Amino acid sequence: MKKITGIFVDPTKQIIEKRTIDNDIKSFYELLNCNCVDIAIRRIEGIIVRIVCDDEGRIKSDNIIPSLVSGFNRAYDLFGSIFICDFDGLEDLCSLSDAAIMKILHSERNFLTPIGIFKAIYAAT
Repeated sequence: MKKITGIFVDPTKQIIEKRTIDNDIKSFYELLNCNCVDIAIRRIEGIIVRIVCDDEGRIKSDNIIPSLVSGFNRAYDLFGSIFICDFDGLEDLCSLSDAAIMKILHSERNFLTPIGIFKAIYAAT
């Protein structure tokens, strides 16, 4: 099975980490705890990425925290857990480069989670 490495964000459990999973639909369903996924295209830190997300995340009562906040045309538009990866240019999702993962992970302003809010408030005091 082909593997894919990207960034997994779970705002409810306060997880933002590099993660490698099987590159198949079942693995995305399990990781995101959902039955229907969508793929959004966004620019984070100048890097165009693909974001696999729960297609019904906005309407689920337990997904009240938006996963992403900055660097987009529409803020607060992806709710619940997400997996940030790349696209091979042809027809499939692929891994983010290690450099892209490090750049995105080291820019906390991209994520609105209880951890990110706490760090932002703490830094401002």
